[in-house]
Amino acid sequence: MPRLLKRPQAEEDLLDIWCYIARDNPDAADAWIDQLGETAWRLAENPEIGTTREELLPGIRSFPVGNYILFYQAIDDGIDLIRVLSAYRNLESLFQ
Repeated sequence: MPRLLKRPQAEEDLLDIWCYIARDNPDAADAWIDQLGETAWRLAENPEIGTTREELLPGIRSFPVGNYILFYQAIDDGIDLIRVLSAYRNLESLFQ
């Protein structure tokens, strides 16, 4: 079974996303976080399907989910989830 590691910043990103969506609809927030989690597990099973993003950080990959992007690094038996960010943010500034 693959491993899914989550860095503290990724956990904080997920909480921020949930809080933002839950202001209007807590059920939708729960469903969205579930969808992000399911996608992260699929990436853990197949880490090479994401796009390489060497311009942001060596060894990092990304995978879009709606208006959000999962950023991760492949590990021997899964992925290390680094960030979960809105696609509308200035990504380069967040990885400096």
